[in-house]
Amino acid sequence: AHDSMSESGMSSPSRMRSLKSPKKRSAGFQRRRLIPAPLPDSTSLGRKQNVGGQWVDLPPLPGTLKEPFEIKVYEIDDVERLQRHRQEESEPFQDVEKGLIYFNTKLKIVERRHQRIREMKAKHELLK
Repeated sequence: AHDSMSESGMSSPSRMRSLKSPKKRSAGFQRRRLIPAPLPDSTSLGRKQNVGGQWVDLPPLPGTLKEPFEIKVYEIDDVERLQRHRQEESEPFQDVEKGLIYFNTKLKIVERRHQRIREMKAKHELLK
């Protein structure tokens, strides 16, 4: 039986692995949710209905192990650090010169963007 590790036997969580199909499970069984059909008299009884459904294992579908796919492992953002950085940006500048440099830089970026937009619109008009 072929396992999810590569031929060399190495397995690391940060590496992408080339396995089977992404939408289908290669483990053999499919997991599906059985959501119970709403009963017409459940509201009149006054009890709360279980909306969560139930997980059941289904037999594997034929042809699930044929197409390759890769598992990507994403790094989670450091939310606290990002929020701290955002707060620092929103605070007013104590140093006037730093504020002016920051403003000038932002202004140049916006001007360049507007220039590119104008060029693209001109090119678009020519192509019409």
